[in-house]
Amino acid sequence: MKLAPITLAVAAAVTLSGCAAMNQQWHTGCTVNAKDVLYSSADGNTDRTKRLTTSCGSFDVSDALSVGQFDSWDTWQHLEVGKTYDLKTGGPRIGFFSMFPVVIEVRDA
Repeated sequence: MKLAPITLAVAAAVTLSGCAAMNQQWHTGCTVNAKDVLYSSADGNTDRTKRLTTSCGSFDVSDALSVGQFDSWDTWQHLEVGKTYDLKTGGPRIGFFSMFPVVIEVRDA
């Protein structure tokens, strides 16, 4: 059985989305411009994505199982619009799939 190229691309995206252990880096002096909660629905299930927009780029704030980070709600609550932080992020940015790196750690700047 052959898989269509789009099926392979989706499988790769799903596989990479949980890989906050990849491409980890610190972004220093990032001012939070906006905090948004994005909702999407498919097959009767609703997904919620916490998106953080900063002067250093846009990131998702979610649990990252691959690095043992399970406190995304606490991280989300700590971040305030207009304040500056140092952010450790991990994971790929794949625009085609609307995938953003995940915030792993936050330090007050």
